[in-house]
Amino acid sequence: MADAFPTSNPSPVLPFDRAYWVLPGRLLAGYVSVKPDSAGTRRQLRALLSQGIRTFVNLMHGDEQNYTGQVISGCEQELAEEAAALGVAATAHRLSIVDLDVPTVAHM
Repeated sequence: MADAFPTSNPSPVLPFDRAYWVLPGRLLAGYVSVKPDSAGTRRQLRALLSQGIRTFVNLMHGDEQNYTGQVISGCEQELAEEAAALGVAATAHRLSIVDLDVPTVAHM
């Protein structure tokens, strides 16, 4: 199975804590990269972009809140700006999944 997903870097560095490589060098998973401040969000996005991440999938609903009750906004605008500054193309997708629920086959 490992041969089905070749990677140029067998042990890629994690861009930040609370992230892990599902498929090393190919698929990274972790918590939301949006921070309470724009500078923190941009720092997270730059770290991801520097690791070669170009597609971002957000599994949260648009009205989800953090532990203080503040709505967690998307990072599409910051992603577009940071990617442009680095001269790369990146895309963001929102595929909302209800917590502790299993999405339908059609949704996946």
